[in-house]
Amino acid sequence: MCGRKTTGVATPGGVGIAPEDTVGSFEREIAPLLPANPRVLFIRDAGAGDVIMSTAAVRAVRRRLSGARIDYAAMGPHFELLEGNCDIDDVVDASRVGRARGYDLVVDWRRAVENYSLERNRRNRIESFALHAGIVLGPGERTTVYSPSEGDWEYARGFVKGKGERFIGYVAQAAAWNRTWPLWRLRELAGEFERVLPGHKLLLIDRQAEAGIEAENVVNACGRTRRFGEAAALLGMCELTVTQDTGLAHAAGAMGLRTLVVAGSIPPELRFGYYENFSWIHPGGRVPCCPCWDWQAFHRTGPERGRRKSCMESRRNECLETVGAGEIARAAAAVLNEK
Repeated sequence: MCGRKTTGVATPGGVGIAPEDTVGSFEREIAPLLPANPRVLFIRDAGAGDVIMSTAAVRAVRRRLSGARIDYAAMGPHFELLEGNCDIDDVVDASRVGRARGYDLVVDWRRAVENYSLERNRRNRIESFALHAGIVLGPGERTTVYSPSEGDWEYARGFVKGKGERFIGYVAQAAAWNRTWPLWRLRELAGEFERVLPGHKLLLIDRQAEAGIEAENVVNACGRTRRFGEAAALLGMCELTVTQDTGLAHAAGAMGLRTLVVAGSIPPELRFGYYENFSWIHPGGRVPCCPCWDWQAFHRTGPERGRRKSCMESRRNECLETVGAGEIARAAAAVLNEK
């Protein structure tokens, strides 16, 4: 753990990389403009998974500017994601970032990686954060940084005590509904896991208590975690994590957990391809709108040609509806059986 205070205030200024910018080369275009020991600020105001994925780029800047002071502006609920990150000197409140000067370099990632018309954003998102600042990550620079606190681990050990010995963690919902496998099929999923993996219990995790169910082979932690880190530590108690495309999936990646992702709107290799021990189910090609790149892609053929791929009107996640409960359970068993 790296000890530091969290001030909650930042005053950016100096050389700025705006969200819409794409720097060609950090070494040629940015580094020569900075003093020997620059003050650097990164800003990201959304997405727990994005904050975690961005840590590889932060480390890359730290390696290139060894004498820098590096601050990270995040939203309050995401401060805990950066606890113990030794590449960051201070975490400040993104909602209170002003326009006053005080930093030699400001890298503004607010909405910087969401526009998929930009080539840099159609790469693995770990790379996208770095490419925004003109950094090409080497093979040894693509790992991300996150770990639960000791308090989180203590909570998780206490929660599972006496509830079983072998667990499969299941993250019930993504932050976005269009990335969530149908929640109303959760009881069916529990039944398939009971049939395919009868020696395991399904540990359900979600912030909302109403997402959970009760069943013989289910340990329901929905609504029982107070912090992101407690949920991540519960996943650390499991032999396998099964998750949606959401922040806890990236926590599992940073933690090195064996993980199966049920992904839909974004090609999963562009989210999870750099994590070890990761597998995924992706229904690409089962419906013409998958992948939709979060509704930014267009149909190229057929009667819908030229129209944007979207399930916004129907509010039905048609791509993930094609994934069967038995398919998920069998894929989980196959991952567990891998040597």
